[in-house]
Amino acid sequence: IAYIRITLFGEKTVDEFKRAIDEVKDDAKGIIIDLRYNPGGILEAAVVMCDMLIDQGTIVSTKGRVPGAGNAWSATGNLELPKDIPMIVLVNDQSASASEIMAGCLQDAGRALVGGQRSYGKGTVQQVFPLDGNSTALKFTTARFYRPSGANIHRTEEMKDVDVWGVTPAPELTLPLDEPQQIRLNLRWRSRNDPRDVADTLLPPQPAFAADEPLEIAVKKLLAKINDE
Repeated sequence: IAYIRITLFGEKTVDEFKRAIDEVKDDAKGIIIDLRYNPGGILEAAVVMCDMLIDQGTIVSTKGRVPGAGNAWSATGNLELPKDIPMIVLVNDQSASASEIMAGCLQDAGRALVGGQRSYGKGTVQQVFPLDGNSTALKFTTARFYRPSGANIHRTEEMKDVDVWGVTPAPELTLPLDEPQQIRLNLRWRSRNDPRDVADTLLPPQPAFAADEPLEIAVKKLLAKINDE
């Protein structure tokens, strides 16, 4: 099982992702793409990376206040990874924006299962309008991002958990974390090391959280699927 961790959608991420896919696609029986703690970044990077993994359909779309003024991005059919390799995408409550676009696309397309925790819910399109000789500017939200299914990504202040926003993991891959577990995982993650290898030195040992449990659940799910096939 290949493990690919994406911490940000930046200018080099597409090329780095392509190299990672090329390294594992001939040998991997399953792939985990880890988008936890990824705050987003460049929209185009997420679109191109989704295009590598699905062969048809919408990747993401935008809708604004003016009817018919939105945009849509669709797959071109240039697959970089065989469709028969099972995939799980991990997200959590700090996965936002471009992370949610990628996870939502792969989930709606049926290309990947999603595991972890519900994502943050940030899906707005913003534009900057210069004023007063470019010395000041106003930033307006002009549209929202929508998943291929048409589901809303952005969470507004009045929305509740029962409303439609963000990306929700599959029930069998959802792992609620209590506060000590969440703190422990946050500290482990901020070390920027492989989550499987970081020594538990930041907090007192907790047997129930000796490893990265969301990742372990994803691995077990993939192994079960591979063995069934």
